[in-house]
Amino acid sequence: MDFFYGLKPCWLSSDKFYKIYVDEKNIYGAILAKQVYDEDSAMAQLIAPSQIFAPLARMWAKRLIEKRFEKEDMYDQLDKGSPDFLWENKHNFHLPKREIIECRVHSKEKTTWTGFTPISGTLYFQTMDMKKWKFILVGEQGLSQIKKYFGNAAGSR
Repeated sequence: MDFFYGLKPCWLSSDKFYKIYVDEKNIYGAILAKQVYDEDSAMAQLIAPSQIFAPLARMWAKRLIEKRFEKEDMYDQLDKGSPDFLWENKHNFHLPKREIIECRVHSKEKTTWTGFTPISGTLYFQTMDMKKWKFILVGEQGLSQIKKYFGNAAGSR
């Protein structure tokens, strides 16, 4: 199953880092971490601000990143269409592609939301129930492939 990574920015709570699985008819999102999901985010969010406590913060960040990879391995083994996938975390989601009415993928090299962490761009889509979704595509990811995942809805506006 194909996948990409997305950071869902949140104003009043922690950001959520997802692995988003894609098949022909559905999109499945599995939350892997929150603010700290790799070495760059750990440095920006946890280690650098901690100053004299940086050695402790570095150990904590290492554990958070290890937990992220453990979760990723666990989700990779699960059947994405099973109830267990959604029950693992209340923020996990399953979305049929036919419910997406608009999708836009924008190329960007950075955003103020992620600071100095390199990004590939942003993904916005809206569903039939008028819910709007936004993901920051962190790291190096193929935007043309992500557009293909969303088919006719990609670039609809």
